[in-house]
Amino acid sequence: MIFSLDESEVKKADIIFMNLDGRVPDEGACVELGMDLNPMISGCMIKIFKDFNGDKMIEQLRAYLSEN
Repeated sequence: MIFSLDESEVKKADIIFMNLDGRVPDEGACVELGMDLNPMISGCMIKIFKDFNGDKMIEQLRAYLSEN
């Protein structure tokens, strides 16, 4: 899966430099910037689902939605 490869390469990097001065930031670049769940991103989230297995994530999402 392309996401897994991208994620592993981003996490190996010592520095990530992105020029975001365009009209609309690239969606992929924004995901890569937030990949380590820094406080500016994770602080505004109510719930973070970390399981990338589709079926398990759907189960967790259903459980969360039924409780909230």
